[in-house]
Amino acid sequence: MDSIADLAVSPDGSLLAAATPEGVSILRTDTRRVTERLAFSSRTAFAVEFSPDGRRLAATEEGGRVQVWSTGGWEALATFERPSDTPDGCLRDAMANDTVPQGLSFDPRGDRLLETFDHHLVIWTLPR
Repeated sequence: MDSIADLAVSPDGSLLAAATPEGVSILRTDTRRVTERLAFSSRTAFAVEFSPDGRRLAATEEGGRVQVWSTGGWEALATFERPSDTPDGCLRDAMANDTVPQGLSFDPRGDRLLETFDHHLVIWTLPR
C-alpha cells in the first residue's frame, strides 16, 4: 500500500480497513496481512467506516460513489451515488461529484450512512 487516505478498525479489533488509491485493503490485525482487496472503480478510495456491529464496511471514492460490503463474505450490499442536487433543491455544479469526501459515518444503529463533502451532508438508508 503506497498511500493511505483513511483507516478504520472493526468494532472487535480484528480487522483494519485502509482506503488507498487502489481501493480498500482489509488486513487482519493478528497477522498484519492483507486478506482482501475490494475494488472501487478507477478512482481513489478516500474514507472507510465499519458499522457499529461490524457486519458491514462502507467506503467512498473521489467521484462520489459509496459502496457497502458485508464483512462476512465481502459481497457488495449496496452502492450509492451522490444526488445531482442538494437537499435544499439547488442544483450543484458538475464539479461537485469530483470533490473529495470529507467524512463517512454510520449512525449508532447502523441503519443509515452519512457522508460529508463540499459543505453538504448526504444521508442514505441502508438495506436490511
